[in-house]
Amino acid sequence: MKHLIVCAALAAATGIAAPIALAQPIIAPGLYRLNNHPDGAIATPLYGLRLDELVDVTDGKDRFTFDFDHPLSEVLLSFTGSAITITGDVYGGRDIGDVYADEALTGVYSSRSSSPGAWARPVS
Repeated sequence: MKHLIVCAALAAATGIAAPIALAQPIIAPGLYRLNNHPDGAIATPLYGLRLDELVDVTDGKDRFTFDFDHPLSEVLLSFTGSAITITGDVYGGRDIGDVYADEALTGVYSSRSSSPGAWARPVS
């Protein structure tokens, strides 16, 4: 079962929620595969994206992490020189320490977000 990521949060987390005027692009135009964040290995499960309170499940702080390097994940960033699109499937769920919670919120999420706006749709 696939879930839909709230892509406005994804865009905000990656810093592309608003258009950015650059004198010279930071990266070359192209297609890039996104991997886990280097600091995501501090504690398992490993992750490339963390969204706190994506869904309010408990009275405490619910942390949702998404493993970009999981075998079921493929997250791509496309940069044209003036626009960024992040799309793909990513495995994750509510992080309860060393593992994901055993619940319906754990699984494969699909995402698409674009600058200058952010929007979402399931990826087939």
